[in-house]
Amino acid sequence: MIPSPELEKLAWPIDRLGEAVAALGYARGWADAAHGVQVAPHLGSDDPEAALEFELSRTAAHLRLEIEAVETDYAGIRAFLARCAPAVLRLPENLFLPVLERRGKTLHVLCADLKRRRLSLETVREALCRALDDELAADIDTLISAARVQGIRQARARAALLEELLADRRIRVGWLVRPACTTSLSRQASDYRVRGLLSTLFAAHTLAFLLWLGAWWLLGQGVFSGHLDIGWLQAWALLLLTLLPLRLLASGATGWFAIRAGALLKRRLLAGALRLDPDEIRHLGIGRLLGRILEAEVLEQMAVAGGSLGLTGLVELVMAFGILSLTQDSRPLLVLATWTLAGVGFAVYYLRHQRNWTETRLALTDILVEGMVGHRTRAVQESRERWNAREDHALTSYYQVSLARDRAALNLRAILPRGGLLVGIASLVPAFVAGGGSAVPLALSLGGVLAAYLAFRHLGEGLEQILGAWVAFEQIRPFWRAAAHSEVLGHPEVSGNKTDSDPERPIIEAHNLIYRHAGQSNPVLCGASLHIGADDRVLLEGSSGSGKSTLASLLSGQRLPEAGLCLIGGLDRASLGERAWRRHIALVPQFHENHIFMGSLAFNLLLGRNWPPSQKDIDEADALCRALGLGPLLERMPGGIFQLVGETGWQLSHGERERIYIARALLQGAKVVILDESVSSLDPQTLRDTMALLWKRAPALILVVHA
Repeated sequence: MIPSPELEKLAWPIDRLGEAVAALGYARGWADAAHGVQVAPHLGSDDPEAALEFELSRTAAHLRLEIEAVETDYAGIRAFLARCAPAVLRLPENLFLPVLERRGKTLHVLCADLKRRRLSLETVREALCRALDDELAADIDTLISAARVQGIRQARARAALLEELLADRRIRVGWLVRPACTTSLSRQASDYRVRGLLSTLFAAHTLAFLLWLGAWWLLGQGVFSGHLDIGWLQAWALLLLTLLPLRLLASGATGWFAIRAGALLKRRLLAGALRLDPDEIRHLGIGRLLGRILEAEVLEQMAVAGGSLGLTGLVELVMAFGILSLTQDSRPLLVLATWTLAGVGFAVYYLRHQRNWTETRLALTDILVEGMVGHRTRAVQESRERWNAREDHALTSYYQVSLARDRAALNLRAILPRGGLLVGIASLVPAFVAGGGSAVPLALSLGGVLAAYLAFRHLGEGLEQILGAWVAFEQIRPFWRAAAHSEVLGHPEVSGNKTDSDPERPIIEAHNLIYRHAGQSNPVLCGASLHIGADDRVLLEGSSGSGKSTLASLLSGQRLPEAGLCLIGGLDRASLGERAWRRHIALVPQFHENHIFMGSLAFNLLLGRNWPPSQKDIDEADALCRALGLGPLLERMPGGIFQLVGETGWQLSHGERERIYIARALLQGAKVVILDESVSSLDPQTLRDTMALLWKRAPALILVVHA
């Protein structure tokens, strides 16, 4: 039972969980009202928790939202609640509580009657921890009673004992909710509050510059009026001191903007990398891919720094135009406008050289990385005199391109501001020589020229970084665009479990599949058809290039056929959706297309399961590893199944990696497992044991081998 009857009335039941997520998304401005009707999580399966996670993720995807299951330890539950919003918390008795935001020590929640209420953090914490508290409640009460703790000290002692005994116990608290990467950039920016920070930054810079102008205007008025007394100087000093908090505000807004804009950028690029069509980057080498990834860091740093400088310079340039427009002499204004156009030319010239420099640098990175990867082959098959010939030529070219780019940057950094100052002062010479008038207009024009000098200096430095960021963005644009690719969600009323409705129907039905690679005139597959039913064991054998791997990728949904029809349980991909399709078919790609990610072995094994994993998931993964002959490996690793593996962790042999790939596919719980030449590194005995396990565990099996 939950501790508060009031909380029980406010929470949502499980049959309205989809509606709760929709209401939360609409309240935050992320989901449209038209998407309010959503399916409830389907629990009629052998694993209700997995079905709940899957259906909830599909519901969120239809709303253009993303959910992430989270857990925390008992000791950190308060800190989690303080930063969890927006989220859907899972209370005992299958009740759910959407959290909109936190203010102070209260949470603003969306109740089942669609009204907003405030609940204390402690009330929600007690509800989440009640199940664990009840496990030790009787023993702790007995201990406190025996110790004769009286009065208010009893509650404090009880809380302290629970905190000490349950500190490391994990609690699955619910799901974090955020807009999906396929939503508009404005909605994602509102989630990170980027626009508010940008407005604050602009306002702070503008107000600071106005105060700076006002301070010097005040001083000038005192000088030209001939009665500069202590009061004028005090007002001047006060205005300058007022600049300090505005500068601090602008600096703080810049820092927070950099953090949040960087987080938004990295999240979108990561989503794009995961959704990128492999055929789009298949022609790129590992070095060029690494270079493009590094460009994301360049984009983040240069865009923020350059944007801040550019914004400052733009404000100052507008103010300089305003100052010069107040004078009677139009020559400085025309000279400033002409020089601004010259600055545009400098920027275009620099952009061309920056692009050339970036392309040369990425090519150099590709050469160096490929050389390091193939160093052993080069050492034994190429003469020593030729080892560095290609690198030397690339470095020479890079040096020449860098010189040209630095000369172009000199135009923005030095010639633009200093040249602007010189031509501006030159435009004042006729008025100075003519004389005969008041000194105030001349002083005002000189002030405008000096303001323009500051503006050009900031604009030059800012444009250099902004243009560098733009060129970096051009390199990573495929990742950015891929993030906007819409996922095939399927129809909301179609559940992934409905493919089991007819046990006599084949799991996979393929009819007349046709596929040709990009740029190829002849199809690699033409009229391929097959039926795979439960308990089928299929051997797919063929020569290199015959289309075996292509057919496997079509069946698993990694590629789409040019023509033909592929069904799972009688449903096509558009009806079933990508997520449900992946639940039914697990593909183990060829060795060079499969990977061990940097992380724990458990993480690599349970990629196709819910994360964070339950103890049942961990136990099943451990048992399957031992059944595949990986028991000695688990015994050798200090952390066991939680040992860090990958390129920067525990090193695994090819045979160990292949068995981990197979275990990963089996743990996905799919109805069909496809092995694409995935047992080539196993010795005969291990191969026999692995195939026996696959024969036993895989509901249906397709084994692709090279003839």
